[in-house]
Amino acid sequence: LRLSLGGGMSVLPSTAEEWKRITGTNILEGYGLSETSPVVTLNPLTQEQFSAKIGIPMPNTDIKLLDDNGNEVAAGERG
Repeated sequence: LRLSLGGGMSVLPSTAEEWKRITGTNILEGYGLSETSPVVTLNPLTQEQFSAKIGIPMPNTDIKLLDDNGNEVAAGERG
């Protein structure tokens, strides 16, 4: 096993730790909606530690991060 991807819901850090202990591989997380694309963002394949983040946009994919009111937020802000 060389690559593991998690999707459908957030992967819990405890699950990621147990997965790595058993398989020796990290879980990479992604985000997507079945209505738009199976994967919109994904952790880099070179990532060596579980980050509990949804990753970066896939190639040729534009994204916007919005707050609860639908306003765009700046990079690094919570959305």
